[in-house]
Amino acid sequence: MGLAFGVIFVGLAMALPEKATALLAESCLNTGKVVGDLAGCWFLGSAGQSCTEVCASNGLVYDDNTRTVAGSDGTMDACMTLQSVFSVMTNPCVSESCTGGFGCSYDTDAKTPLYCTSPPTTADAANGLIERVCACQQGVRAPALSHAGLTLVGLSLLGAGVWLTRRRVVG
Repeated sequence: MGLAFGVIFVGLAMALPEKATALLAESCLNTGKVVGDLAGCWFLGSAGQSCTEVCASNGLVYDDNTRTVAGSDGTMDACMTLQSVFSVMTNPCVSESCTGGFGCSYDTDAKTPLYCTSPPTTADAANGLIERVCACQQGVRAPALSHAGLTLVGLSLLGAGVWLTRRRVVG
């Protein structure tokens, strides 16, 4: 029984990434932008918004692709591509240290696209003059998966019951 449960659970867990990708693309097409092969659903925030606020205003949550793709741990090329998509690539992109972890952003006062490499890009950095380029994603929610009438939650509870039963017999 334990082996059968393990096979079913592993099979369902392997299916989750595809389901999550489909959910992301579906929600992104309504409000954000999918940009070429850059991972994430992208938004340009208003001046003064953090990425946490940008994502929340679109019914989503912060995605660390903000940092790893176009922010401090990403590349200037990815940032410039995104700035072009959002029509803020009006001047050459400036790579520099900034006053906050803005990552890929636009300075509305200096009219300059920025690629802030220091301090590291964060979800909550905000400045009244900075528009941030943010990746957002669906909040954590379990997709409705089923197998022979059992949901993933049901299978998890079944597995816990098998484990507890084995503990009582062995213990």
